[in-house]
Amino acid sequence: MKSNKPVPLFIYAFLVLLFFFPLAAKTTTSIENNPLFPNISLAEGEEQRFSDDFARNVKKNAPNFAEAFYLQNMLGYVIGKPHIKGWQAGVVIGSAFANGKYWDGDAAADTYPAFAPIVTIHLGKELDSRSDVIGKIIILDLFMTGKEPDLAGVTLEDYRQFTIGGKYRRQIFEGKRLLPFLLNFEGITAGASADILTGYMGARGVYEVEQERTTVTTTSGDATTDTYLEGDYTAKSTWIQMSFGFDVISYFRIMRFMNIYTGLGCALGYSWFGMKAVSEGELMARDDSLDTLIGDGFNYQSDHLLTMSYRSDYVFNPFPLMPISIIGCEIDIVDFSLTLETAVNLYNLEDVTMVLGARYQF
Repeated sequence: MKSNKPVPLFIYAFLVLLFFFPLAAKTTTSIENNPLFPNISLAEGEEQRFSDDFARNVKKNAPNFAEAFYLQNMLGYVIGKPHIKGWQAGVVIGSAFANGKYWDGDAAADTYPAFAPIVTIHLGKELDSRSDVIGKIIILDLFMTGKEPDLAGVTLEDYRQFTIGGKYRRQIFEGKRLLPFLLNFEGITAGASADILTGYMGARGVYEVEQERTTVTTTSGDATTDTYLEGDYTAKSTWIQMSFGFDVISYFRIMRFMNIYTGLGCALGYSWFGMKAVSEGELMARDDSLDTLIGDGFNYQSDHLLTMSYRSDYVFNPFPLMPISIIGCEIDIVDFSLTLETAVNLYNLEDVTMVLGARYQF
């Protein structure tokens, strides 16, 4: 008898994981001769050097994006009070950012700022006088906006993401009045969440590399010169994040309309980020040292040596434990609240989130 029982979501996640895993850490390079100068080639070992450079550049950026998505996955429950009364519903917008050194000019060469958009809808319910539960969901499709954002020279062609999660909170310490009207301690709440995120991203940009002392083979012999390559690239990424989150947050009320909260948390789970990148560009000489050797009217300023194409497939798994620090501020307007929250990855003090939340309690 055929069963119609649906397959659990986590099984689909692992099927995708198994499908992409064979692509890990593989880079191939192909070279096409210039038809006007067909006798030019790279000396032994040079092709591998260019291939290794391209692979390193792909690997430099994959960890940043993987960490941004891992940080994003455990957040999105933006509530500035230690306990929900009745029901509440809200929305959160913002982003998680990684590779913060880019903005200071201290980032590794050929790396870019990584970001993971956060657009969350959440719904919460009081369970008893000290505990509550919150559910969140993200369905984000950049294609629906008709836009192709550009950030630091990288253009997003496609971006899709789905997230679902739930969080249980319990107030472990009750509040206490500190300064009448001005400052009250609202209590400490411990929370535990389970989250899963999957998504796809397509991007394009320009790949540039300078290679000193490249050995080139011609009909007149070998010669060494400085070269550079500039070409277009496209990159496609797929990710799966599955994590359990834990946090302990302290809440304070300033006067009657502002809540400040801060605390520590961590994510523990499994993160998988796969990236495919392809590029094609023309290899050029940086000076005229090869012009006479190649002959036949070769001019380093207008003629290319070779056309080089790359294809790289790479998988990265971030460290499964990510400690974070959280701080936020919520302003109350009757039953409506506006919240600004940020979180920092304590492992490297570079990955951060900035989100704005709005919610209604009823």
